[in-house]
Amino acid sequence: MENIDIKKFVANKVKSNPSLYGGDKGNTHLVYDYFKEIKGIDIPKYFDSTSNSLIRAKNMFLEKEPKFDYRKINKGIFTGLKFNPLNK
Repeated sequence: MENIDIKKFVANKVKSNPSLYGGDKGNTHLVYDYFKEIKGIDIPKYFDSTSNSLIRAKNMFLEKEPKFDYRKINKGIFTGLKFNPLNK
């Protein structure tokens, strides 16, 4: 599945049930449904929540410690956010 197909998948899911997929737990449901419907893989629903927290924490760490940041795109996406996943 290419990126454009993933974008269509997300748009269709959010439009089909905005309160579920557009809410706070939307990422978890999107990833769970994507793997189940598109890839045929059942993953635990908590898996995505944990992976999202890890990714957010990594991005915040890289912003605070730029000497470790080897990303080429998506730099600085957390700048100005009030929520800091490292302070959980």
